[in-house]
Amino acid sequence: MQIDFHFTSIYALSRLAGFTKEEAHTIAQSSQFVDDAIHSGIIFFDNRAAYRMNSAAHKMLDYRNLKELANHYVWIPFHFIPGNMEETPDESIASLFVQKIVCRPNSLIAQKILEKIYRSRDREFSLQLLGVSLHAYADTWAHQGFAGIDHPINQVQGIFEWNEAKPHSHSQRIKNYYADPWWKKLYSWFLSFFISKTFPLGHGPVLSLPDRPYMKWRYVDWKGAMIERDNPKEYIEACKHIFSFLVSFRTGDSFTTNHQLEPQDLEQLKRLFQSLDMEDGHDRYLHWVEEIRTGAFSFGPESCQYIEPKSGISKIDESEKTIDQIYHDVPYSKDFMDSLWKKNYDAITYYRTLVLHEVLPEFEICAT
Repeated sequence: MQIDFHFTSIYALSRLAGFTKEEAHTIAQSSQFVDDAIHSGIIFFDNRAAYRMNSAAHKMLDYRNLKELANHYVWIPFHFIPGNMEETPDESIASLFVQKIVCRPNSLIAQKILEKIYRSRDREFSLQLLGVSLHAYADTWAHQGFAGIDHPINQVQGIFEWNEAKPHSHSQRIKNYYADPWWKKLYSWFLSFFISKTFPLGHGPVLSLPDRPYMKWRYVDWKGAMIERDNPKEYIEACKHIFSFLVSFRTGDSFTTNHQLEPQDLEQLKRLFQSLDMEDGHDRYLHWVEEIRTGAFSFGPESCQYIEPKSGISKIDESEKTIDQIYHDVPYSKDFMDSLWKKNYDAITYYRTLVLHEVLPEFEICAT
């Protein structure tokens, strides 16, 4: 999923669940920030204080970084929550462990994470923690069928339009790009080997198709099975579960209570997911912002905008290097402890520890 869901859809769902405008913005901001939290390392302040940052994402260039720890610390907890399913006893391609860490929608592991987040409502950064957890929870629908590690289980044999036998237009665009005669012979190799085998991390082989709400598509998975994906339907299911949890989180009701969206709001969500068919997530986000501004939902017309939290530390905010960095002699500000940037990184660190050290071990999954 992209910013149109992680920010604007989450904002709308939070408002519909009864959160104030300010609270909804905090939740949605933290949800989207998961994709922007690319800094990891330690800040050493000039007063001898220190702060450790843990990233929740990498830049697109780093998406091809195959370091195992990066997979386990970033992709698994924040973007590919394990589904805990063993599909086949045949371990020739994927061990039972690898099969268990394939992402599945609304898995028992994802539900267990939400249960623990629900019981952390009294924390100072609870709304940020809620946003972070909803990012990962929502992605269990979009990223289903793929694992957050570099492994052949993520390879695909073909990508097709919904109810069509022809390859998806992504394949056609690649074919057109390499249409010169001597490139044509490499076309099939490029699709089957370069895309799938060179980018087997997560859903890299199917590009951004899972992250576009309007797409209906099919692909052949690692077992040779044709998998049909109806993104609009899956996104709506995600919205229903997220809304219900948001209401429970706000009111203190049991997190297993099934709270339902009003029919008119549900129809608006369906309309937006199906009609906003721009490939770029930011373009869809801008349309969502306008829909919310003009009163598409029952909470009425409102303005909302994603503003990425910044540290206010130039060494960090302006640095091109983001992974495992050490910053020395950083001027300490008394405002640092209460900054939105710190609260978001606090939530990210808390969430990562919760998932890797508490929840996954309960399911005999060791990813630390």
